[in-house]
Amino acid sequence: MGNDKCVICRSAAGQMVPVAGFVGISCSQCGDYSINEQLVQDLAKARRTFNVVRAQTWLAISRKSGVIPTITALDVSIHGLVNDG
Repeated sequence: MGNDKCVICRSAAGQMVPVAGFVGISCSQCGDYSINEQLVQDLAKARRTFNVVRAQTWLAISRKSGVIPTITALDVSIHGLVNDG
């Protein structure tokens, strides 16, 4: 990744230590989360963007378990986190 922007809201963000195919993001708007690196590439290639409100809400709910949320292609599909088109 390396562009220092949040994948979800496109605000300035820091990166956390990557783990096995996942990129860690630290965003003041979306909070800390990790996302599958291949998913990021696939979405960029398809020019698809996150539904910011839906994704931020999902992250907040997921964070209640006490762990940093991880976004996978399955999460995107099940929870409709990406805009259509």
